[in-house]
Amino acid sequence: MLITLKDGSQIAGWFGKNSLASSESSERDIHLELVYKLENDAWQPVPRSAGILINAEEIRYLEFWQDQTEVT
Repeated sequence: MLITLKDGSQIAGWFGKNSLASSESSERDIHLELVYKLENDAWQPVPRSAGILINAEEIRYLEFWQDQTEVT
């Protein structure tokens, strides 16, 4: 998942089994269980990352990719 924030910065992360997207209409925050650095068009894992919580008010848009290891 690639999240673009209102300030134009981007956060790359894995939305997996331990991630969370709020279903509360007044709270649309997202927790990504893994965070990646974007370097030279490649995603590099952030060492010792315990995830990231992103406030919905900061999000401009979300991009999703399907994990090719899960495609049947």
